[in-house]
Amino acid sequence: MKDLLSKGIFLNEHGGRHAKLINPTNHHTAPLPRHTEIAPETAREIYDQLGLKHPAK
Repeated sequence: MKDLLSKGIFLNEHGGRHAKLINPTNHHTAPLPRHTEIAPETAREIYDQLGLKHPAK
């Protein structure tokens, strides 16, 4: 999450089980589950949906 925010991604807190991430550069959006931990596969999907490169392992 910190990596996404450092890349300029905005977090829209509205919603129930998911928040909405917004990439202001390309206007892509992605749902963010409201869990304490997010599975690596889900994180990769979020980066893909936002049009970002995956972080290095």
